[in-house]
Amino acid sequence: MASSTPQIRAWTYTTGGYPASLELTSIPAPSLPPPPSNNKGSHLLIRTTAAALNPVDIQLMNLPLFTPSVLPFPFSLLFNYLPPLRALADRRKGVGADFAGEVIAAHEGSGFNVGDRVFGLAFTPASERGTLSEALLLDTNTDVVARVPPGWTDEKAASLPLVALTARTCVERCVPFVDNTNNTLVVLGGSSATGLYTTLLASSLGWRVIATCSARNDALVRTMGAAETLDYTAHPSPDSLRTAVDAHAPAAIVDCVGGTALLGLPGVRRYITIVGDKTSRSAMGGAATYLWNPRMALRALASEWIPAGWPGARSEKYACVNLETRRDWLEDAVKVVGEANDERVVVDSVFGFEDVKAAYARLDSGRCRGKVVVRVSGAVATTTSSQE
Repeated sequence: MASSTPQIRAWTYTTGGYPASLELTSIPAPSLPPPPSNNKGSHLLIRTTAAALNPVDIQLMNLPLFTPSVLPFPFSLLFNYLPPLRALADRRKGVGADFAGEVIAAHEGSGFNVGDRVFGLAFTPASERGTLSEALLLDTNTDVVARVPPGWTDEKAASLPLVALTARTCVERCVPFVDNTNNTLVVLGGSSATGLYTTLLASSLGWRVIATCSARNDALVRTMGAAETLDYTAHPSPDSLRTAVDAHAPAAIVDCVGGTALLGLPGVRRYITIVGDKTSRSAMGGAATYLWNPRMALRALASEWIPAGWPGARSEKYACVNLETRRDWLEDAVKVVGEANDERVVVDSVFGFEDVKAAYARLDSGRCRGKVVVRVSGAVATTTSSQE
């Protein structure tokens, strides 16, 4: 007998890793819960119109926990005999964190009304909820939700939250180390989505930004405020790039690429990475990497606690960070980009809802300029950046 529970379409994954585990499924439609007794609930129900993809989506699908076949013995054996882990792996998990949409129901205390266009970030790793679904239940107390500026498209709005919040987190961590004596920031991976907005935000503060990118992305990165670019393809070895970066004597470095080649440059006061030591796009980055890379954890601790000049002391304060989820920062990002229009929001390509696997293939190609976006509702022709 068919279920009487209303259903929506959503992209989910179970076990097996990317892309094998990713599929379009039907799940129960979310509904607005009854408001609390004070009638000031904080929930919103939205019809999702667009969602942007992020490398972390693929990284979550590839976690060993969700691909038990790659676990070495005896962990693979333990996995199969620990019901909670097996159940978590087998459960359908939602995909996506960035979204844009239209409010179709709202609690009085949410701050939004039916018909409002909203966008934001709903990052709940390994949960049943993902933004690649036709409807979303959001809690304005925990999810980042803001109004879409009138001059912006939903595709552009959905492209901004994760990268803008990540960029703001990186820049804020550098603020105490960039001053009038040295205001130079080097952004490694300047044409990546996060690199572009880090460059834009830092340059808006009056900092001198030097960004690494390929020659084909030079003009794009400069339009975001880079004073100069370094073509990493012109440097055949890590030592060569290290010398080129060192020549600019930066006060701080924001690393959107990963690796260790630029660590420990003399004179650098701050080194912030969102990736860590790894360089593979398919492996998890961010602060979680401290758990399986003790060298990174020790590096961060040593940079904080060993005074300068002591044996083992590092020249820069090192940290691998995750984004901070703050609505006020997202609203500030809109002002930096420009509320009147969305021209400085960089979209690489837009795909239809049925073409999510092709969208992830584009994301995983390493050739993206800006964000890959999925139009969740409404017809869309697949479009891709003309510059490869």
